[in-house]
Amino acid sequence: MPSIVIIEKSGSLKSRDADINDLYGTYGSDEIVCAHSWSVKEKTLSIYGNTKGRANTENKYEFPPPIDNVLFFGKCFAVLYDETNKVVDLGKKEFTTIMENLYGGFHDLGSEDEEEEEEDDKNLPKNKYGYIEDGFVVNSDSEEEDEDKKKKKKKIAKPKKPKLRDELTEEEYVAKS
Repeated sequence: MPSIVIIEKSGSLKSRDADINDLYGTYGSDEIVCAHSWSVKEKTLSIYGNTKGRANTENKYEFPPPIDNVLFFGKCFAVLYDETNKVVDLGKKEFTTIMENLYGGFHDLGSEDEEEEEEDDKNLPKNKYGYIEDGFVVNSDSEEEDEDKKKKKKKIAKPKKPKLRDELTEEEYVAKS
């Protein structure tokens, strides 16, 4: 019996030997349908799943277009057919590779950027703390800061505040009215 990939509702993958005809009764309701099929190197990959179900039983796997917006319930199944429409073995690794190609491949943008930054940073001078001296972070030991501190220490004459009285005199009260 050829192996197929079972896509659990959590999104995890399992590879099991199974007969395609037993999927309908063994792994779910009679509502399982072929959602989509892709041609992959003289073979056809078909995704089967249930599109009707209860809340909180949604399948979390991210499928590629055009079924990326289809909501599946419970387990889904990936079956690989050869050119004679006969079911052939499909493992988790092969399924994952096919899915990545259907998505257009994945490119980890962050890893290349970090490698380039590390290479660029190797040639720059560093201070005693291991930081690059590129002017981005100002060194606290700089002479400019010392001059600024000296200027701040000089006392600036503050204007004297007038003494405030708690009450107005009768003449002041009449004058304001």
